[in-house]
Amino acid sequence: DPEMEAARELLGEKIPSGARIFEDVIRPDVPEKPGRKTAESEEFTVISPARPRVQLLSSGEWSLLITDTGAGVSASRGVDLTRRSTDLLRRPLGLFAAVREGSAAFSIARAPDYGARACHRVEFTPDGASFYAECGGLQAGMRACVFERVQCERREFMLKNLTGRRKNIELLVYFEPSLAYSR
Repeated sequence: DPEMEAARELLGEKIPSGARIFEDVIRPDVPEKPGRKTAESEEFTVISPARPRVQLLSSGEWSLLITDTGAGVSASRGVDLTRRSTDLLRRPLGLFAAVREGSAAFSIARAPDYGARACHRVEFTPDGASFYAECGGLQAGMRACVFERVQCERREFMLKNLTGRRKNIELLVYFEPSLAYSR
């Protein structure tokens, strides 16, 4: 494939010596104790901005409050890093991602395009929130999590072509920083 051949140098690129590399800390398993409740995963396919489900992910210094619509707010040390939304239906805010192939596009999370024809589902787990959408032979996913020991959040994206033909796909990410003191 000529396009893959063009990226050969990038695929063989070496990390310079002395470069700082972040490696996430693996949490040890917490032993089960009588009376202690364990966190469970929840999956939703019915998603409504009128009655959103909310997940709080926090490391103590960094917090992400995210709804099943995909709208949310990130805050650190008393500062909102993204704007808060008081109306999820008319003005959802947060970090959003969409997939585009030609003139057709769909949002990975239900927000901000509630009228999209894509099939959406959300999974809340003890350590993150995952959003999935499927439309026109494409599967797309976004996972949001907060690091335990590093003051930041991570978004991971996944795209999968379900057809046997070649596609030119774009991933569009929208983020509106705020840097306002929390109310």
